[in-house]
Amino acid sequence: MRSYKSCAGATLIESMVVILLAGLLASLAAPWLSGFVNSMRVRSTAQTLHASLQLARSESAKRNTRVVVCKSSDGAQCASGGAWEQGWLIFVDANNNASVDPGEPVLRVEKGVASSLRASGNGLLASYVSYTPWGVTQTIGGAYQIGTFTLCSQSNSSTEGRQIVIGSSGRVRTQKASLSSCA
Repeated sequence: MRSYKSCAGATLIESMVVILLAGLLASLAAPWLSGFVNSMRVRSTAQTLHASLQLARSESAKRNTRVVVCKSSDGAQCASGGAWEQGWLIFVDANNNASVDPGEPVLRVEKGVASSLRASGNGLLASYVSYTPWGVTQTIGGAYQIGTFTLCSQSNSSTEGRQIVIGSSGRVRTQKASLSSCA
């Protein structure tokens, strides 16, 4: 005859306790994991926009012509409304009008980002960034385009985001930013 003590296994109560503890740990980790995922999305989008701006700057010098980065919802034309999270494109602007025209090559198209992200450019960076053959940013009217892009995960409370700063020389840098909200 076998003894009950020689049987290896878990009782129903022990299994329920383990499941309860696993559920409790998962519920505690879920908000942190959600914040981590949102932070990585913001970081990745900032890196992609930063790389797009650097590409436009280098292509303008290489091609000895104006190259523009503009927000675009369809990947074919520049958008007049909305923000940068809808996506953007990079194109050679041969006639200096900051608009994609027939025969002007599109160098790259970046699709829209997650709906929970916000990406906006201040002042002269609200619609497009235009690089001259000298690698500086300049509007089609001739003004220097300096300013900041702000990228963040949508939140009504304080949050961490990224800012992409374009200086007077056209150089691009990215920095962390503490924001009071991101709407």
